Amino acid sequence: CLEKKSFKKPSQKTKLQASFPNNVEVNKGITPSIQSLSALLNRKLVIYFAHNSNEVPDEALKILNEIAVFMTRSHKTEIIIEGYTDSTGTYSFNVNISKFRADTIKSYLVGKGADPLRIKTYGMGPKNPVMSNETPQGRKLNRRVEIEIITSSKKN
Repeated sequence: CLEKKSFKKPSQKTKLQASFPNNVEVNKGITPSIQSLSALLNRKLVIYFAHNSNEVPDEALKILNEIAVFMTRSHKTEIIIEGYTDSTGTYSFNVNISKFRADTIKSYLVGKGADPLRIKTYGMGPKNPVMSNETPQGRKLNRRVEIEIITSSKKN
């Protein structure tokens, strides 16, 4: 019998710089090996999305495969996936697409063997931009999914 675990949404997000080791930008060609994934515990992996797209970039698939394997081997970890958008479009649309992107990542991991009860997703919409939405480059960087692998000692 599986027991459903509850996740608590962090009350305040820590703003992280866009460089390793705090954030790993998957689309930038940084793909840590499965041996180094344990070094990424309690840090964030960032995957960027094209405008109005839910398609997972090819560059992200290798790391997602490795995360799935890591999750099947490390039963004391959980994942929080938060989807974000730029500020163009309606707020409702942005929340929905950001949640859909996060759920897409979760579905991919579950399809590769990760336990769905240990993965929580959130659609944050245009909240917490990392750059100004006034420029095309800023909007591009705000269309992202952040994946955080959390150890059982951090949960609370």
